[in-house]
This record gives sequence, C-alpha cells and structure tokens, in this order.
Amino acid sequence: MNCFRTFPNIGAVYWRSRTLAGSDAGASQWKYVPARRLALHLEESLYRGTRWALFEPAGEQLWGRVRISVGSFLQNLFRQGAFAGATASEAYSVLCDGTTTTRADNQ
Repeated sequence: MNCFRTFPNIGAVYWRSRTLAGSDAGASQWKYVPARRLALHLEESLYRGTRWALFEPAGEQLWGRVRISVGSFLQNLFRQGAFAGATASEAYSVLCDGTTTTRADNQ
C-alpha cells in the first residue's frame, strides 16, 4: 500500500515505495513494497511448488527431492538478482532433513 506522509517544511509527500508497516527508526524491511512483494511471492510459490510432498513419507529420499526442488527455484531467483549476496550460499540456504522434520511430524 502506498502512503502519504507529511514532513515539516516540505508538506505532503507521496511515499511510493513504502508501506505503512515499519518505521525508519526500527529499520524494518517490511516498509518497502518490493521486499513485501518478494516475500509474498516466495511464500506462495514454495507452498504451491511443494504440495506434491504433502502425503509422501518423510525420509532422506523425500528431503533430498524437496531440497533439489526448492534449491532450483531459489537459484533461478538468485540468478535474476532477487537476493542480496555475491554467491548463492550468501543469499539463501535450504534446510530440509531430520533436524527440521521428525518422525512425530509424519504421524
């Protein structure tokens, strides 16, 4: 959402790339429209792109397939300049293994 802000000695300013969330004092990244849009795109794309794994039995084979699928998606975004960092390992990481999913989660 774009917003209008009023500054002393300047008046009303149309703050195009900002949202009403976050403030400069808090240094919130959610104040920027592009950051919010990227986060929403990632969330929805990963949700849709990993639905196939929903009813698969948890185990190393599934975790490997999920890592490949998610890693490939994120690598494509990295190549397009969506993330900060000089290398992919600086920009993002994919963790899907026995530390993130337990046998109890599969029951």
